[in-house]
Amino acid sequence: MSVQKYSVLVAAVSLTFTTTFAAQKTLSPEQLQREMQRLMQHTAALEHEVQDLRSEVKQLKSKRVSRRIIVRKDRRLQSQPTHKHATLKANTRPDRSADLAPIKQSATPELDRYSKAYQIREISHLWGTPVVTSPYVGVRSRFDGSDLIVNLPSMNEDLRLIQQRQRFENELIRRGLPLPEHPLLELSGKLETQAIWRNPAVGKQTGDVDLDTVEIDAVSYVDPWVTGYISIDYDNFANATGVYRVANSRLKVNRAFITVGQLRKFPVYFTAGQMFIPFGKYSGYMVTMPLTEELMRIRARAVLLGYKQPGEDGFILSGFGFRGDAKHSRSGAFGANASYHFTHGPLKGRIGASYITNIANAIGQQQTGGVIFNGFAFSPATELLNRNVPGLDVRGALQYGPFSILGEYVTGLREFSPLDLTFNKHGAKIAAADIEGAYHFRLCRKPSAFAIGYGRTYEALAFDFPKSRYSATFSINIWRDTIESIEYRHEENYPLYSTSMGRSGFTGALMPYNPLGSLGRSDDKVTAQIALFY
Repeated sequence: MSVQKYSVLVAAVSLTFTTTFAAQKTLSPEQLQREMQRLMQHTAALEHEVQDLRSEVKQLKSKRVSRRIIVRKDRRLQSQPTHKHATLKANTRPDRSADLAPIKQSATPELDRYSKAYQIREISHLWGTPVVTSPYVGVRSRFDGSDLIVNLPSMNEDLRLIQQRQRFENELIRRGLPLPEHPLLELSGKLETQAIWRNPAVGKQTGDVDLDTVEIDAVSYVDPWVTGYISIDYDNFANATGVYRVANSRLKVNRAFITVGQLRKFPVYFTAGQMFIPFGKYSGYMVTMPLTEELMRIRARAVLLGYKQPGEDGFILSGFGFRGDAKHSRSGAFGANASYHFTHGPLKGRIGASYITNIANAIGQQQTGGVIFNGFAFSPATELLNRNVPGLDVRGALQYGPFSILGEYVTGLREFSPLDLTFNKHGAKIAAADIEGAYHFRLCRKPSAFAIGYGRTYEALAFDFPKSRYSATFSINIWRDTIESIEYRHEENYPLYSTSMGRSGFTGALMPYNPLGSLGRSDDKVTAQIALFY
């Protein structure tokens, strides 16, 4: 088209010259001069238009060459594995600025799709590692924030994370988008503040306002097969001097581990690092964690091998091992966990069981906050047990419409040695149980729930636990990703003449638990909490 325009212009110039030359025989000198000036103006305008046409032809040739380069690279992407393309060294990459130029719609939709996918990959490399907020790119969290990383159950956390990665990839495939070939960093966290009123078993009524929880979670998807997780928590326990409360704001690494696995391709996964060992489930609807969790949950630096049956339901199996602090002849501890999830119409449920070779490594038994016996973690002498105590956990949960119920029982399979821990002058055989029910509804169009629960411990007096606990909680999600709760809790201590002893001091000698006059009494506590998740 541009060549035709150029030919027409040349013909017009020739015709103008011919007409002017023919008219010179009849025109006067003044007319001839004016005609020559007009001819020169036409000539200058034509020359300017010719320059514009040459520039247009040059641009069209440049775009045609750039399009050929993109087509060749797209074909190469289809025939080669994408990971080879992603691992090119930065200093050997050719200049790809032309690849990011706009591409017009072609007659081949597949070509356009691959070209756009290639451009998305290149732009992502220019950005570096994308940092996104939980749950994942382009999908908003549920109103109550229950699908955010920070609200995933702490037990089997590694499995939950790779399941979330699988859902993320399935969503990309559904939308026809390419899977990420670059690292992805996903952030989550929470803040919890509480106002507390308490009528203790001994002493006067007290009130307080406290910053209860600060947590920052980061999940790094560095490869389709490799996931990393780190959780940094705020520690508000009293400092060494016991004064200046704001100083109780230390940060610590709570959990940090690496998981290797891709459930879309293989049902087995491996995890190594610091985590909550999958001994028990410890779910609950209350503001306060259940007694089973307080007494038996174990955090350790461990290795774990797990299996997840394909699909949303089915079996979950795992085996784990770690070096424990509490030990008898050896510090190694081992265990296994199994659970089965099922759905039958509106009914959803799960059942499970766990086993471990030594329960004395639980957080609630390592540190109790007691006056004389304050847990096995006081010194190396108190960690050295006369015999290990294996443990067993059984649990189940059901949900039918707005109603849900759960129960859990965890116990030592034999007594502690009387030289390690006693209850009423014999070796203590500790255990804990928890049962809770909840009804979910909407109040003023806001998701709400009311829950009641009952918990109990057995022969756990030395660890400063009550014998029984009754709880009731109301919660509502007034704003997105928040939850506002109020809980009433009533606890009853062990009977008046109960006794208990535990290994204490740097020598590990048995020392009596000092109840400070709380035996046979009760404790009441009201907690109002607002929590924010992201």
